[in-house]
Amino acid sequence: MRDGDDQCATEIESVAEGLPLPVPERLRKPKRKWDPDMKLSWEEKAVLVLGICREHLAESNPEGRSIIPPSFFDPGKERKARSVSASQDRGTCGSDSVDDAYCEISLFRKNFIDGLYISELGKPRENDQEMPDEEKVEVLHIARCNEFTEDDPKYGGPICSRFSSFNLAFFDLDEESNVGLGPPLNEMKPYEWRILESSVNVISLKILESDLGYPISVYGTVLARDEVDYKCVYLYKRDREEPQLISSQKDGLMLTGPKRGLAVSGVMYFEINLNVRCNDGTGDRILSKGVIEHNVARYTKRTISQVMTSWLSTLELVCTHVPYALEATLMVTIVKGQPDFCGRITAWTTGNEYDHIILFDSEASGKAATGDGCIVSRVLSVTLDKKLTLCFSVGGKRTCYTLEHDSKMVFCNIDSYELLVEVNWTGNLPSRRKKTLRRLGGTACLL
Repeated sequence: MRDGDDQCATEIESVAEGLPLPVPERLRKPKRKWDPDMKLSWEEKAVLVLGICREHLAESNPEGRSIIPPSFFDPGKERKARSVSASQDRGTCGSDSVDDAYCEISLFRKNFIDGLYISELGKPRENDQEMPDEEKVEVLHIARCNEFTEDDPKYGGPICSRFSSFNLAFFDLDEESNVGLGPPLNEMKPYEWRILESSVNVISLKILESDLGYPISVYGTVLARDEVDYKCVYLYKRDREEPQLISSQKDGLMLTGPKRGLAVSGVMYFEINLNVRCNDGTGDRILSKGVIEHNVARYTKRTISQVMTSWLSTLELVCTHVPYALEATLMVTIVKGQPDFCGRITAWTTGNEYDHIILFDSEASGKAATGDGCIVSRVLSVTLDKKLTLCFSVGGKRTCYTLEHDSKMVFCNIDSYELLVEVNWTGNLPSRRKKTLRRLGGTACLL
């Protein structure tokens, strides 16, 4: 063993900035070879492969700086794109510089996604054995998950605060889904009516308990990851300058999404990241952070309530299962009356009159109409044999409209307002699903 190996072993925790991986006792003096017969946990393999990588690059890094920055594990970094370009120019990647480390992982990711071949992650030197490709992606997945593993005071220990059910070695967790709506109903073929996707409608998301009490000013994001592509479909998104005031546990978050129908035949996920704005000089606080898993097979009732306790709160998510789902894209615009609509708009489907979805509430929204007077722009899922009902309430007045599948435009006159309701009906078809999973051995990698 070289003289610097002991020091290298004790510093493995700082191999990558932001990746404080624990060093197991039996790896305090790691071997330089990769032994495929070693019975190690994935965490221990992650420590070992990072130690090997550090040792390989130490000669070109005399200053002792971090040789594997966080961007090494982040496919969205600009440096990675430059490394891919460089690797294409040279055709191969060596292990003689820090830049080559970027090049190797970038080329590995590019070739894996393109399906051409599986390249190497770091060229083994003489007498070294190369780690199998399946185990490389497991190590990268661990490193990615470590970026969003935090000590949740409610949980009493470290927990992944973001979606991590599949291998994330090559997946961009922040990319928004670009999948649009399905085909219009009048363009659907006869057999497509029989294969419509199952979906969910989010009825409400409420803060049942707050360790900070009430009222609180809440901002952040709530998003869904469905089986179409597992990318971000935002349900709630507010920045710090535009928080929502929650006065009691009865107040729900004013959801503004989704912008397309969700699709789920098995499992989908709701990812929550909410903060409280504090103006008392103490700094903002994390209110809730975590993932709620929605498994269709586990919940047989039409209306499902799920509770998540984390950080400084307990949240309740209520949603309904929608089989054979159509997408109803709603847009409500003020035609006449004050530009700030002072009222409430709710929706429900026939046969489920008790679960009202709040589309707009002037007391809770905190948002004015857009420049074109639009106060609602959202997609609801409606079962093929059901209808959609909209209810408008202003002051003590209330009026409801039932929308058939051929309804396109309705004018609503209530109090001093004239509102235009436009609805576009489309089919939630499985043809929109993307091929997002690629198997490498027994590992399912999300792309």
